Amino acid sequence: MTELASALSLLKHMPVSDLGKHLSAICKLQPDLTEELLEEQDQPLKVRKCEETGRDYIICDHNRDGDSFRSPWSNNYYPEYDGMKPSDRLRKLEMSANSLFDSYCSSYYDTAVSSVFLWDLDTGFAGAVLINKQIKDSEEMALGGWDSIHVIEAEEQQDGQCEYTLTTTVMLYIRGDTTKSFKLNMSGMVNVQNSKKEKATNDDDHLLHIGNLIQNTENRIRTSLDQVYFGKALEITTEVRSKQALSSQKTQMSVNEQLAAKFAQMNKGA
Repeated sequence: MTELASALSLLKHMPVSDLGKHLSAICKLQPDLTEELLEEQDQPLKVRKCEETGRDYIICDHNRDGDSFRSPWSNNYYPEYDGMKPSDRLRKLEMSANSLFDSYCSSYYDTAVSSVFLWDLDTGFAGAVLINKQIKDSEEMALGGWDSIHVIEAEEQQDGQCEYTLTTTVMLYIRGDTTKSFKLNMSGMVNVQNSKKEKATNDDDHLLHIGNLIQNTENRIRTSLDQVYFGKALEITTEVRSKQALSSQKTQMSVNEQLAAKFAQMNKGA
């Protein structure tokens, strides 16, 4: 196993809420791996305020050039830097996408920060749709967050069709350690990939197809988290310590088995 593979494997086993700290520590130990690690490893999103517009935007590797980050609202880098920017056509699409996902966040997250960054490819374009939702200093939990990182590649074809490939990473972390709640630390990361081909004759079609693809993907992940991860946590908690006396549970199970047997006999008789 290479040093890069070992580092990525180690980071997969770290709590999501502390991923940035551990990534920084590994980069200090192995500076030669820094660029590759930043490209390969998703980490919790951070928010910065645009100096020109005053609006919040997300900073990550997808809008970084050198030590500066591009704001989707002003299209400028901060600190000031002559970095890579999208073409005029793609910039218009980027602005529309930011407006669209700003409304999407209001509908699904209430209060969240979203940012969309696009860049040109030889056969189309690619981009990152980022969503950061934070809960801090509430009565129920001291820290909680949901980060969605959607990387989309759109390959435009001559017949008017477009092949969309979406790679999604969702990071969820919950930590409760206030005086009004017991100590709790739960976190996890989900990675999924989807692709679909749709007819796209203009940029509005691109927005429609990308928006639907991301919405459906997030809904599936949200359902999966509910049924698999939190469902498993509830199952383990119940196994460790029952809310009912075990004798009561055994009695209820016995009644259920007797009822099932009676129904089986009635069905056979019918």
